[in-house]
Amino acid sequence: MPDDNLAEVALSGAMGSAVAQVAGLAAASQLGLDPVTTAALAGMSGTLAQVATARFYRRVGTMLGEAGDTAELEPQELVSRILDDEACLDLLLRAVEEAVWTRDATRLRFYGRMLARGVLANDDGTIVDDSVRKVRSLAALDPVDLQVLNHMATREQGWLKYETDEHRGTIALDLPEIKYMIDAVFARLDTNGLILSSAHSEEGAALGASWTITPFGRACLAELRRLGDDEP
Repeated sequence: MPDDNLAEVALSGAMGSAVAQVAGLAAASQLGLDPVTTAALAGMSGTLAQVATARFYRRVGTMLGEAGDTAELEPQELVSRILDDEACLDLLLRAVEEAVWTRDATRLRFYGRMLARGVLANDDGTIVDDSVRKVRSLAALDPVDLQVLNHMATREQGWLKYETDEHRGTIALDLPEIKYMIDAVFARLDTNGLILSSAHSEEGAALGASWTITPFGRACLAELRRLGDDEP
């Protein structure tokens, strides 16, 4: 959906009311996400404040729209359910915090689906906590990180960064365009629990450390791929 249309959807009707309510919640939680307040403190002109506000509404509206569609709830009912559950409210505020910093529609929809998952969890704190973790992990990644994670998912065997091995893949050979970023990419993926090194295993000691995607990493990828499959 084009940006302009997203803005119209997010700023009108029930969705506009829901997003406005979420904006108030975010500001009240002192996350610094209220664009009007931010604009005023920064001495922005009225036009810039309007642009900032529209951008906030558009992004959060996209996220809430995805959450509502996934949970099959109207925007106001979705927000109402969230307000009745402290864990879901924490999830919402985390998702909003991340949503305002991305222009990537896929990420916004991912955050929305994680929010819906939390709302539908029926007080299962484990599911809500897992959803928060997925939101945090995806938010911490750069596009190149997802490129590498997707590539690593093409085979079950471990991956090496630079070395060659007939039994394992080598990222530097398969993705030469990111050769000088590999260490940084692997560090982010490892820190967020998406990949795991065999360095401390018996196999790693014998053959040299390799890297594999964790079950959590595969779960995140699966959700992102479902989003892609749902694209019109």
